[in-house]
Amino acid sequence: MKISFFLSIFVFNFVSLALAKDQPISISTDTLVTEDGKVRIYLTLKNDGQRAIYDI
Repeated sequence: MKISFFLSIFVFNFVSLALAKDQPISISTDTLVTEDGKVRIYLTLKNDGQRAIYDI
């Protein structure tokens, strides 16, 4: 067996809080590394404030 299933996929989650023009936003990333070395990073920005944010 080339590599065990446990080591074939590595998932890392990161959550942070940032400010965009005095508005709180949550920043989270989901990272996936497959057994053939491909890396996928998914970035999510969530507006936790009450007003719309047009520039970050």
